Amino acid sequence: MNGTRCSHVNKRRKEAWKSIKARLIEKFPTVELPNDLPQWYKRFISDTKKKFQLSKKTGQGGIEFTEAEELVLDGLGRDSPSVQGLMTGELGMHGFSSSLTEDSAASDDFMDKINLDSADKNSTFPEYESSVREIPGTITINSEESSESSKDDNEWSSSSQVSRAGRKKEEAIEKLTRETQLMKFNHDKLITLMMKKRKADEEINFEIKKTKLEAQKMTVELIKFQMELTKAQMELVQHQLKKS
Repeated sequence: MNGTRCSHVNKRRKEAWKSIKARLIEKFPTVELPNDLPQWYKRFISDTKKKFQLSKKTGQGGIEFTEAEELVLDGLGRDSPSVQGLMTGELGMHGFSSSLTEDSAASDDFMDKINLDSADKNSTFPEYESSVREIPGTITINSEESSESSKDDNEWSSSSQVSRAGRKKEEAIEKLTRETQLMKFNHDKLITLMMKKRKADEEINFEIKKTKLEAQKMTVELIKFQMELTKAQMELVQHQLKKS
């Protein structure tokens, strides 16, 4: 049950951040938005609530809040348990109703009152804590959900890395398989050519031997013919001697 709720919360949170980021990009196209915008705003909300609680506890009415901090307190509700520091572990889905939608009043109020000159297209977001350049959005997040979101983001990041590593491994295996098949094909082709060459060499050697044998036979026949010719010449000489 908790897993289903966490999944639902994280899904709505991501959709809300996509909506807010899209509106910021549309309004300030030249401003570079950091990738950790949600994490930055979670810290901003937490510190704003601590600052408010400190002012209530110490009674220091002189503590001043920036316009962005005022927007956060107005969106959360200054008397809400989340801001007052009460029952933060039991808030559950508190703050994830209208503030998580694109048409929420808190988001509209933030976009209307955002402390940045829209005419200055080369401006950047103010720095806060980890030097992230950005302005706060409009989502209210309690500590339990922030922890769940961070855990979910880490798991999602690890899963993505494993997935990318898996794809790279599969691609490497496929490449190795193709290269192995090509090597086998070339090896088989080479063996075939070598066999053809061997067969051709054997045929050539056979023809050479055959020619040599025929030459030897012809030599023998020539010798026999010469012997018969010599014999005939001797008989002719003897016949002439007898006649004379």
